[in-house]
Amino acid sequence: MRNSLRWIVLFLLGAVVGTALDRLHVIYGVLDYPGSAPFAQRLWVPPLFGGAALLFVFGHRNFRGESRHAKAERSLLRVGLFIALFALVYFATAALHGHPLLLLIGLPLGMVPLLWGGPPRRYLHVAAIALGGTLFEIALVSIGGFRYLAPGLLPVPLWLPGLYLYAALATREIDLAFFAPAAEHERSPRAPTEGSGGASQLQTNATGRP
Repeated sequence: MRNSLRWIVLFLLGAVVGTALDRLHVIYGVLDYPGSAPFAQRLWVPPLFGGAALLFVFGHRNFRGESRHAKAERSLLRVGLFIALFALVYFATAALHGHPLLLLIGLPLGMVPLLWGGPPRRYLHVAAIALGGTLFEIALVSIGGFRYLAPGLLPVPLWLPGLYLYAALATREIDLAFFAPAAEHERSPRAPTEGSGGASQLQTNATGRP
């Protein structure tokens, strides 16, 4: 599948899955959209989540490092597992939103075994997604796009950055599996270069003697 088609599929999947998960927050009373009917979402919600999926996956290329050469990390199974984990955490923030302290502590703690021993760039990546996503939602709330019903000290819940940590892990796996360059050992062998054994063999064939 060409990269352009992959980006289109990613946008559509992000729009569908993100809107469905956002609806959990609406149904459970975590947030609502002012001026809309009860349990309704705005028309801009699907393209917003689709665009976020594109941005998060594209942004991970700046944090790949040597991981793009690790075949073990180019796994469809890992993609499915981390997307399922993100959906599960999203559901937990909906069902347990009445216990913000539990979410505030539990979400980051759940990341520890997932990030333990990883390279520093992985910590930077999840931190950038958590900070950027939270600030963007604060901006949306400030202009009246939607509102959290019990945000606490900020216009958004204090546990919100923890949710974005899991979104970062899922988009990382998507980037490595579908958009990162193939590992070196997966590519075709390179042609012989000058000064190598291949050049000596060509000279032997031309002269008829070593």
